[in-house]
Amino acid sequence: MADKVWTISVTQLNTYIKQIVDAEEMLIGINVFGEVSNFKNLHSVTYFDLKDESSCISCVCFQYIPTPIKSGDKVVVYGKLYYNTKSGKLGFLAKKIEPYGLGELYQQYVALKQKLQDEGLFDEQHKKSIPKYVKCIGVVTSTGGAVIKDIIRVVREKNKHITIMIYPSKIQGEGAVEEICKGITYFNQQQMVDCIILARGGGSFEDFAPFNTEMLARCIYKSTIPIVSAVGHETDYSISDFVADARAGTPSIAADMVVFNEADYANALYVHLQNIYTKLCQKVQGLQLKLGQTMHTITLQCEHKQAQGLQTIQAIWKNISTKLLYICENLRLQILVLQTSIEKQNPMSLLKKGYAKVSLQPTKSIENANVGDVVRIETAHKKIDANIIKVEDK
Repeated sequence: MADKVWTISVTQLNTYIKQIVDAEEMLIGINVFGEVSNFKNLHSVTYFDLKDESSCISCVCFQYIPTPIKSGDKVVVYGKLYYNTKSGKLGFLAKKIEPYGLGELYQQYVALKQKLQDEGLFDEQHKKSIPKYVKCIGVVTSTGGAVIKDIIRVVREKNKHITIMIYPSKIQGEGAVEEICKGITYFNQQQMVDCIILARGGGSFEDFAPFNTEMLARCIYKSTIPIVSAVGHETDYSISDFVADARAGTPSIAADMVVFNEADYANALYVHLQNIYTKLCQKVQGLQLKLGQTMHTITLQCEHKQAQGLQTIQAIWKNISTKLLYICENLRLQILVLQTSIEKQNPMSLLKKGYAKVSLQPTKSIENANVGDVVRIETAHKKIDANIIKVEDK
């Protein structure tokens, strides 16, 4: 006959486990040694993970910590194990935290930072300026998270005509640093982008390990294309931030930093043209005034001169008129050249001629188009969404 199987609720099970944990004397007051990770202090309550080479446990401390600690520190934590019946999670309630020195990862970070700084890799004299009018951006990041979506959104809000080239890469874990370096090398070899953004979202100090390596630091330093490091959040700093040509607090800030606002550019161009036109008008008015003054002087002199003087005056007048016409014609041609240049730079010109702009939705390279994909067709006056029914290679 089979043993009887008890059926209990989740609350009963978790309560039973808690009773077992609370009854174990060994777990009531113990010292645990490990490295601090994911350290947070919220409303005077301290949360962190304590880990070693192969394990990790969540900790919470409701008491004041006299010696400040941070992620990467090695500490000895005194307290007891507790089991939360509501969440069904095991944790450690810390009553006392004493620093034991810096963790290995943080020690390696500090040592490498000092080494590269001594070599001059962080010096301002080596940093390249981000172009004022970027036409193509290279992004090295993971395509699976929200980072790339945020970058595309910010870029498109300011400028719909800038090209975004993405090099998919791992951003943490084994092989990540090699893939990130390959992305930087690729963009440098192709020379198609005006600047490069290295981007990843927030995470723990350990998650940023690829961005704290000597291999990536030297790869960034050797790049001939300006690089913006956008790793983590505002308070997160990595080696890549110090060696890059610019640092952004978040990937979204990096996108906003490198992209120029096309509306502002158009307005500035219009103002510049207006200033040129005003100066040309002032120059013509000055010439007209000067001509009038000259004519008045000549007229007074003519009243007292003979026919020979009159012939001389006529010759002078003809010479002045010729020069004035020549100057005015040159000014007119300059204005036409400026108008033609501005018109060529206006993306709407091609659309007004009957051309249309075709792009895949969501945004990706048109070379990757497949049957059934949605394309957006933009003319001078309309936006049309359509499905692809046939794809042929040329």
